[in-house]
Amino acid sequence: MSDLEQPPPVFGSWRRAYLVVALNLAVTIALGYLLTRWYA
Repeated sequence: MSDLEQPPPVFGSWRRAYLVVALNLAVTIALGYLLTRWYA
């Protein structure tokens, strides 16, 4: 296997890695929205 075909070391697959990044982004946006609504 070449280096480009190997899975990422932490999540086991690129799909899981992208899912974690997308969920992190969604949670960050939701928290920003909620904090803005709460304090504004």
